[in-house]
Amino acid sequence: MKTKQGSGFRKEWDFSSIPVSELKACFLYEYARESRTVLAIAQGMEGYEYTDFSDQFEPNFMRLGRHNYECAVLLANIGPDLKLATTPWQDLDKKRTTSGWQQPDETKRQFLARCVRKASSFTKVRFEDAEWWESLRRANPKSLEGYSREIVSFRIDWGKPLPQLQKDALAWLRGNHRCTQTRGLRGRHAREEAKYKDALRRLGALRLWARYPLKEAIKITESCGVELYSTYLDGDGRPAHQTAWKNGVYGVVKLLQDTFALSETEKPFSWQQLERREQK
Repeated sequence: MKTKQGSGFRKEWDFSSIPVSELKACFLYEYARESRTVLAIAQGMEGYEYTDFSDQFEPNFMRLGRHNYECAVLLANIGPDLKLATTPWQDLDKKRTTSGWQQPDETKRQFLARCVRKASSFTKVRFEDAEWWESLRRANPKSLEGYSREIVSFRIDWGKPLPQLQKDALAWLRGNHRCTQTRGLRGRHAREEAKYKDALRRLGALRLWARYPLKEAIKITESCGVELYSTYLDGDGRPAHQTAWKNGVYGVVKLLQDTFALSETEKPFSWQQLERREQK
C-alpha cells in the first residue's frame, strides 16, 4: 500500500464517517490494499473493462475470486481506472464508474457497495449465466477447481407448502455444501455492521501506529476527534493502555489472512512497516 504524506493520510486510517451501507465494501477494499497477493492480482485487472458475466472467467478475476469472490466483484466494477495501491476507498467518488449498471443518483462508492451486497453468498442469477457456468464446467472442469462459488439451476414447485420447500432446499444444501465453516459468528460480531466497523478500527490503528510512535498516534486521534482505542496517558506521559492497542492491531493479521485465504507467512504491509519501525 502506497500513501502520500500530509492531510490525505487521514483517509487511510479514519473510517468513522463511512456509512453503514458501505462498511463491508470499504473493509474488503482497504484490507485488499494491505495484501501483496491481492495487489499483484489487482494490478493485472487494471485497464480491463468487465462488462458481463462471461468476464468473471477472465484469469485475474478468477484468481482473485478464489481468494475472495466479493472482492473480485468489487474491484471489477471499479472499471479500467482501478488503482488499488494508491487510491483510498474515500477517494473513489472522485470518478464515476464506466459501468452502465450505476444508477444516476448513486455515487461510485454507493454503487460499489451495492455490487458487493448483490454478490452475497446466496443470490439469484440469470438463467443464461447458469447455462454459461454449466458449459464451462463440462468443457473445462479443472478451471473451476478451488473456486468457492457455484451456480446451480433449480426447479421449484410453488404448489407445495412453504415448509416443504424449505425442508427440501435445506436437505439439498446439507447434502451438497462445500463450506469450510459450519458455525456462524456469535456475540457482537454476529452483526455485520459491528464486525466491519471493528475491523476498520483495527486497521486504522495499525496504519497510524505503523507511521508514528504510539504516543503521537494517540494525540493525532484526539486532535481529529476520532476514538480508536484508549487515549489515556499515565503520570509519566506514557500510553496507559498499550495492550489494548497491541491486541487491536494484531487482529488485522488474522483478519487479512482469513478474508483472502492467505498463508500465515503473508502479513499486512502496515504490520511489516510497524515491525521495521519498532526494531529501530
